[in-house]
Amino acid sequence: MAEVKPSPPKLLFVSATENFDSTAVYSCSLLDHRDDLLFTLDYARGNFVDVVPAPCHGLTLIYDAVVPAYYVCNAATRAVTRLPPCYDVPYATAGLGFDALTRKYKVVRFFQGRGHEKQTFHCEVYTLGGEEGDCWRPVAGGVPFRFCNFARSAIWYAVFEKATPVFADGCLHGLIEPEFFDNMPRAAIISFSLTNETFSWVRSPSFAVSGAHLIELDGHLCMVRDLRKGCLLVVCWRFGSSRTIALVVGL
Repeated sequence: MAEVKPSPPKLLFVSATENFDSTAVYSCSLLDHRDDLLFTLDYARGNFVDVVPAPCHGLTLIYDAVVPAYYVCNAATRAVTRLPPCYDVPYATAGLGFDALTRKYKVVRFFQGRGHEKQTFHCEVYTLGGEEGDCWRPVAGGVPFRFCNFARSAIWYAVFEKATPVFADGCLHGLIEPEFFDNMPRAAIISFSLTNETFSWVRSPSFAVSGAHLIELDGHLCMVRDLRKGCLLVVCWRFGSSRTIALVVGL
């Protein structure tokens, strides 16, 4: 039996249409550099549309900042699901992940509310094909008070650095920027479990995480740190273990 070779990797990107009244979504092969029009998002202005960098099992999250609203698309089948409009706030970020228990995909949105609100930080979940229907629902209990400062830092860092949450090990993870604190925080990463829908945090490493960013590598959460001395330091976090694995790659 002939071996089935995996499809070559492709890049996904968006472009405004001629009249800037809709957005075209393309895939581009890394081998022949040929663009392939996948679909068009009507009424989504291309200059205000962002693609979340890391897909989840072939699904990609796209954000329309004007409405604001999110789309979940499957580049292989060209299927698109438009999520209901969100509560419009200045500081918000979102990520797409997979709940291994229910076998459902979830979009989780973290945002800072208005100044007059009693609950400052919020977390909402949209479950694709979920029993709760076509709506966002707040996480039971909201964001616990002990996580509020970590949530604020992660949301602001995601907004200013365009660093959306990363899905790995069943959780969405956001980097906590220490510059938002007077003293070095105990945590470097705030995590949200897609199954339990609860928050946790990862202890700060021995080095400062300013300038670092999070990625998913082979199913595990990693932190990439630019030392600006001709090399990269990649720290792989393994949850449930106090150990970290460091890999230095020369440039």
